[in-house]
Parts: sequence; C-alpha cells; structure tokens
Amino acid sequence: MKKYILNLLFMVTVCAGHLSGVQSDDVFPRVPFDRYQLHDEMTQMLEAWQRLYPRLIKIHSIGKSYQGKALWILEVTNFDTDPGEDKPAFWADGGTHPDEPCGTPMVMHTAQVLLLGFGKDPFITELMNTRVFYILPKVNPDGVDYYLSQPGMISHAMPWDDDGDGLIDEDPPEDLDGDGAITVMRIRDVTGPLKTSPLDKRLLTVRDETERGEFRTIVEGIDNDGDGRFNEDDMGGINVNRNYPYEWNPAQRGAGAHPLSIPESRAVVEFFARHPNITGAYSVHGGGWPVDFLLRPPANVPDEALPDSDLDVYDTMIEQFREMTQGTLVEGLYYDTIMGNRRRPGPYGFGLFFTWAYHHYGVFAFTPEMCGIDADVDKDGRVSEMEMLRWSDKEKDGRYYADWKPFDHPQLGRVEIGGWIKKIAPIDAGLQKICEQYTEFNLYQASLSPRIRIHSTECTRISDDVYKVQATIANDGFLPTYISQAALQVNKDYPIIVTVKTENGSVVLGKTRSILGHLEGSKADSPGYFLFAGGSAPLPSKSIEWVIKTDKKEAQPSVEIIASCAKGGKDIAMLELRDD
Repeated sequence: MKKYILNLLFMVTVCAGHLSGVQSDDVFPRVPFDRYQLHDEMTQMLEAWQRLYPRLIKIHSIGKSYQGKALWILEVTNFDTDPGEDKPAFWADGGTHPDEPCGTPMVMHTAQVLLLGFGKDPFITELMNTRVFYILPKVNPDGVDYYLSQPGMISHAMPWDDDGDGLIDEDPPEDLDGDGAITVMRIRDVTGPLKTSPLDKRLLTVRDETERGEFRTIVEGIDNDGDGRFNEDDMGGINVNRNYPYEWNPAQRGAGAHPLSIPESRAVVEFFARHPNITGAYSVHGGGWPVDFLLRPPANVPDEALPDSDLDVYDTMIEQFREMTQGTLVEGLYYDTIMGNRRRPGPYGFGLFFTWAYHHYGVFAFTPEMCGIDADVDKDGRVSEMEMLRWSDKEKDGRYYADWKPFDHPQLGRVEIGGWIKKIAPIDAGLQKICEQYTEFNLYQASLSPRIRIHSTECTRISDDVYKVQATIANDGFLPTYISQAALQVNKDYPIIVTVKTENGSVVLGKTRSILGHLEGSKADSPGYFLFAGGSAPLPSKSIEWVIKTDKKEAQPSVEIIASCAKGGKDIAMLELRDD
C-alpha cells in the first residue's frame, strides 16, 4: 500500500518543545493530574479559562445529560482572525465510559496547551489562527460523576431493564465489605471452573477438565430480586458508545431502544450536523488495560472494505501516532490482536462513535484507549495477569488488587471477597506524560485539514471600462477538501464556493457565485510538502475568471473575491480594477 512521506519539520523543529516549553500565567488553573474532577469543579475551571482568555475560548452547552448536567463544548481558536465556523475544525471528546475518566483530562490538556501556547509557540499560534477546536470534555457527565463518587458504576444514568424481567435497575452490585470498591466473591465449589493459580495463591485460573474445582466467582453483591441470579440488572445499562446510528444493532447489549435514544449521543450527532467544518475526530477512552492502543475503522468488516486512499491516509496518521506516543495500533478491529489475538476475526461492536464519524460523516476518526500500564516484563507483546499483579505490588503499593478476606454472605454463607480493584483509574504523574503525548497527536491531526487560499489574483484591462479578473484558488492543507472517499460516498463532501462582489461595476461574463468543486490535498501530488513546513512543491489549485464592466463616473472600482469551503475555511481578496 502506498505510503506518503511527510516533511515533518513539525516533528523536529516547530513542534519540538511546544508542550513543555510554553510559558504560562501563574493564575491559570491547570488540569489536575492528582485527581479526577467532578462536573461542577470542571465547570468552574472552564469558566475561569474563558474569563482569562475571552478571545481564545468560548464555552457552549450543546445540550443536557439525562440528569440535567450541561454538555460543555469548548470552542478554542483565535476569534480575532475568523469566527470558528469559518475555519476547519477538529473534534476531541472524553468521558464517554464512566470507568475510563482519563479521557477528560487528556482533551482538556489539549485545550490548555492551545491557550498557554498561543502567541508563544509558532505552531500553536498558526493552528489557533487558522483552525478551530471543538472539545467536549465529558460526553457522559452523569456516569462519570457517579463512578468518581460511588463504589459502583453506571454505564449511563437512564434506567434500563438489563435482564428483561419487567423491573428496572433492581439488582445492582453492592460494596458488601465497605472497602469502597466492587470486587468479586469467590465461593468454594468442587465443581467450580476455577482453581488457585500455581504462580501466586491470590490469583485464580481456569482448571483443566480432569482437575477438581475449587471456586466459582460472582461479582460482589446480593440477589436483590430473589430470582437466583446476582447483580444481573445494574443501575442504567445503555452504553453511549453503542448508541450511534452507524450499524446500530438492537441485539447488542447496551444499544438502547433505538439510535440516539439518549440525550448525550443525540447532542453529539446534532452538533456535527450543525458544523460541517469538522475535518477530524478523536474520542478518547481509557480502556487501555493493560496496554495503550488506538482504534480506527472499520470495526466489523476487514480493512479491504475501506477505499485504498482512505487507508493510505490512516496509515500516514498512524505512523505519526506510533512515533509520538509509542502506542499500539489495532490494524483493524475485525482482526483484533489486542493482548495477543484474544479472539477470532469477526465483528467488534456496533453503534460506535468513531465508525459513525467516518462512515456517516466522512472524517478520519480515532478512539485511543489510553492509561495502559508498563508491565510487560517478558516483552512478549502482552501483559499477563501475573505481570499485572507484580506491577500492582511493586509500582502501586498493591492498590489495584485486594487480598481475599472472609465474609458471611446473607444468602451464600461463607465467601471470600477480593480480587482486582477495577474501580481505580490510573491518576498519577504518568497520566500527565500520556496526555502530553496524545495532545501532540491531536494537534498533528488537526494540522492536516484542508485550507483554502486565494493563491493569486490578476487583473487585465480589455478596454477603457472593461477588465478581465482571474483568481487562482489553492488548497495548502494535507487533506483534500472532500476529506475522504467515505465522505464522497455519503454526500458529505462540501465543494469550494467562489463569490465575487463589485464596487462601482458589474459582472458581464462569469458567475457571481461559482461552485469550483474540490481540490486534492498536498499529499496527492507533493509528497514532500507539509503544512507550516514551507514546502516548495506546487499546490493543488484551480483558476476562475470574470469579465467586469466598470462605471467611469464613480470612484475607483474594486472587486471582492471570497473563496470558501465548509471543511477548508474561507479566504478573501480585495482587488482594485486597474492594470497589474
């Protein structure tokens, strides 16, 4: 497959130090890396940012969560150049899954770097002048707040009948031993499927068919509804990242009643519909346990189903992701190889945000699963449970694993409670480093958007009061103005529009509003060119001309030429009608 080579001055000079070298205002409230913020505290920080930088950030509510919390969008750009809607946009969100809260500080860190770097770092300043960032720190604020403040977890706050018995949320897990976490109960059972691991007596492993069983396990809790099952109908139940329209499947657990049946996913899709300027998307999750990895489309079919040119672009971006983050790539979810080929080829999931953003909206979208752990001691590409346990013991003082303790269960009798403490999400100095690396990739992907420019204009006198005016429109961005083949397939490509307005004159040949079509990106014909790197290769361009008759009796005639494209921004040129 063809690989496009970028002249990454971005990587070696302009970008060097743009995360660590920016100077800051001491009064600027920074993203904390010693705790996760509840929604109200996060809101106060965002409001402070807006007060400090009113010309660089605006905060909008794009809707309300199920429980009524504002869904805050940060619009980050230099508003003194052009309004956000007239610039190519990049989307980033976090906080979709409650037990993956690290996405929120990651995308907020991106906003922080943009605000503090503007006017100090050339690359960031150019991005802020020519691009806009739409950042949604918490897609699911109800679920995240519950996770951060309660022992258990809800996937979404809307009540849901998980077990189909006509009752709603009637049998959730409980923190029986009061340690602040929901772990598991192990019950002695000679017919059970588990035995004590020979590697460490705290761990359990699946027994051989010929061996005698020792244990069976159940999530910590009681049988609240008396149906003989434990914890089968937890609070909520809808998975926000299974509720998007593309390939939505009602049979999938967590899918909801229908696509966009919850206010959060609907608010996101409606925002995209109102903002055709979005050129890329990045939805940050924290399911990188125990290793970080990057998800991209397709999810349920082999890679060969995607257009070759789109796969080429994904490959170019992924190459940079690997360099910037040392992260792992799933080469296509259909062939999922996370943690060592844990399942056979086949569908991964339906109703996902990043597949919707690519297949229905036409932009290159990713979901990074971050906050993995560095515990691959034997360097075999996967992290075993034993390696995870050693990591918890040595690096985290045992905080991720609870020793087994006896407990008198009101229904099961004598049990032991313990095991992995999944409640703890990594929050330490390592998270800050990860956020810095992933922010680099955010800025890199945003910089690849198309960017429309009126490259040159020419005026030629035909007679005393008649002129021929010509304009050349160019795309100096990496991506084409239509972004992807997927966008073309679903009619989500928006052409370049050129309009001309005359002062003391009139257009006698040519249209005052012309549809110019599309321009390829610099990747297509100029593999050595990269935005901001000062490449000398010719830009993809098209020319358009008009014949204009002037009114001699009036003042100096002039022409205003406006070139615009939903995903490529807008440029304006003023031209006095006289010989060049």
